[in-house]
Amino acid sequence: MNQLMRSSRRFLSRLFTFLAVPLGAVFLFTGCATVSESTNSACSLFDVPPDIADAAKHDSVIASFASAFTGKTIFLDPGHGGSDRKNKSPNGLVTEADINLKVGLYLREMLVKAGAKVIMSRETDQTVELKQRPLMANNSGAQYFISIHHNAPGKPSDRFTNYTSTYYHATEEDYEHHPSNRDMAKFVNRDLAFNTGRPAGLASFDGTISDYLIYPGDGFAVLRTINMPAILVECSFFTNLNEEIRLADTLYNKMEAWGIFKGLGKYFRAPVPALNLKSNTIKSGKKTLEIAVNSKQPVEPWNIRAFANKEPLPVEKIKFANNVITLDLGDAFKRETEVKVIVTNKAGLSNLPFIINLTPEAN
Repeated sequence: MNQLMRSSRRFLSRLFTFLAVPLGAVFLFTGCATVSESTNSACSLFDVPPDIADAAKHDSVIASFASAFTGKTIFLDPGHGGSDRKNKSPNGLVTEADINLKVGLYLREMLVKAGAKVIMSRETDQTVELKQRPLMANNSGAQYFISIHHNAPGKPSDRFTNYTSTYYHATEEDYEHHPSNRDMAKFVNRDLAFNTGRPAGLASFDGTISDYLIYPGDGFAVLRTINMPAILVECSFFTNLNEEIRLADTLYNKMEAWGIFKGLGKYFRAPVPALNLKSNTIKSGKKTLEIAVNSKQPVEPWNIRAFANKEPLPVEKIKFANNVITLDLGDAFKRETEVKVIVTNKAGLSNLPFIINLTPEAN
């Protein structure tokens, strides 16, 4: 009996030794990865990209985008601020207005180093009315508009949801939509998600979302009245408990800016088709426009759309040969006519907004 008891003790001792290391590792891992409402974490909750961690690599990547950014003017809009500071994380570690500004300032620094001119809606914690932001951008001479935000779920108690998403205005079926906005959103959201380790949102396969999903038929105020390519970036959810800790780290804010910077750079280097008005004439009682297409990727005639006063132009009125689009606008010379043209090339990229406003002319 005593011998049996001694054997049992030896077995239990060996079993405990066998289990002690993996169980300890489990407890250690769990303690590091789980964050409660009131407990901060002492361990790192994110991986730093090599081209952020290494200053030489960082500068080299910025320099590699110089050709893409030089000559471009970009308007950055860090959301909220001043009297609008109500969006705070669960434990109060961050306020959305502050982290929006931090990301915006980091992004400005990177863009300027790459050769871009940057204008901002705010550079400090100041109040800028929502309706003033697109007006400032439209009057600034900027060519692109980037609004920077962090998100919160519809359900206040949700502490799980956390992803990156980038919004563009309107839907594909709406005249106000322009595909180039979504093109830019795709590039930015992909690199933002990759550089921060966050997934893209589930509303689409690439994390880009129409602002009509939030405000049907209306969209976001800052995107609705803007007159340049524009996106609104929701970098992540400040309501997620682990993300709250990450967002309180300025290095992580820099990583967010880095993702946006690289996404923009890659978009500006992409083979986006360019359109230029070649001729504007009246022949045989018909208004005719000729538009030159410059695209490094092939363009097929069925991927050309034209509108006159928001109405689609019939396909027989659109001719394409030798990289020139010819539009037969009929008697459009008799009235004010807004002409919009969208060209999408084989790479799936569309031209920047191309709109011509015609005034009445004598035949």
